[in-house]
Amino acid sequence: MKILIIRNDRLGDFVLSLPVFQAIKTYSPDIHTIALIAPGNAEFAQRINSIDEILIDDKRHLIKMIHSIIKLRPDMSVTLFSTFRIGLILFLSRIKRRIAPATKLAQIFHNVRLIQRRSTCKKREFEYNLDLLTGIDHNINPGFRKPVLAINKTERQCALAEFKKQHDIRGHFQYIAFHPGSGGSSIGNLTADEYVDVARSVSGYNEFKAVFTFGPEESDLMEEVKGKVDFDAVFHISDRGVYPFCQLISNFAMFVSTSTGTMHLAGAVNIHTMSFFGDERAASPKRWGTLSEQVKQMNVTIPFDRSSRNKVIKDIKNKLINFLESYKGSRHIEV
Repeated sequence: MKILIIRNDRLGDFVLSLPVFQAIKTYSPDIHTIALIAPGNAEFAQRINSIDEILIDDKRHLIKMIHSIIKLRPDMSVTLFSTFRIGLILFLSRIKRRIAPATKLAQIFHNVRLIQRRSTCKKREFEYNLDLLTGIDHNINPGFRKPVLAINKTERQCALAEFKKQHDIRGHFQYIAFHPGSGGSSIGNLTADEYVDVARSVSGYNEFKAVFTFGPEESDLMEEVKGKVDFDAVFHISDRGVYPFCQLISNFAMFVSTSTGTMHLAGAVNIHTMSFFGDERAASPKRWGTLSEQVKQMNVTIPFDRSSRNKVIKDIKNKLINFLESYKGSRHIEV
């Protein structure tokens, strides 16, 4: 059997679809899974064991997409987030069983529709995704293993060794990563000054080292942050791809960021996260929490008004210090 699974938007949304692929493979390893994804997620998707084949969404050529899907001959499709265009493509591709949420006009193209009302935010995005598997078989177990993205020990050690060599780091540390960028996908984030203020807490601990991470298009932001830092810190641009970035951060003790794709990568490798969310229901951790163990998530809502914000920043620093105090004696350095 071939199942086409569609999540063709941003990185974080695609990461939250990974439990679906894992659950299907656990249910029946013989099922051939095909991921229809955005071009920017291709390199990462190729490294996911539960994905057998990928199909890149070419938004410019509808007819070409239809022919590509027909050629693959999937037995059914599962659209995790439905749009009119995708629904039309699947309908014209003559897929017999087309599963999707019952949302808006796009639902007319699917013949197995599940009412979810995601806007109520009663579940997390990955839970809504997993609920759609009942359209395949009610016996599929929606549970999944953590970490969702398991990085083996050799990969972790090689990534860390290369990182230390690149930044001339000598000695053994636990790393606290701060990722100030958002890629324009978050309404709840700290300013560069606030990130520096929070990260300064790490400088008081010899066992830890602060690392500021940036995407390949964030060199200007890196220079801005670097100009504000008056303590020892590492500045790292992740320009080798998504999976190598996962290999690296799987070594880190904590990843501090706003709710964006990199946060979900940290959740996928199951490290501790301190995540910032917008003060709106649709942007809350109730909907967009990570795939990691709940005990490893520290989710903070960032208010819009300045007086409340100052109080929250102070609380964030206290939470980070408490984490450093509890963590420093609980783990071997650089496992």
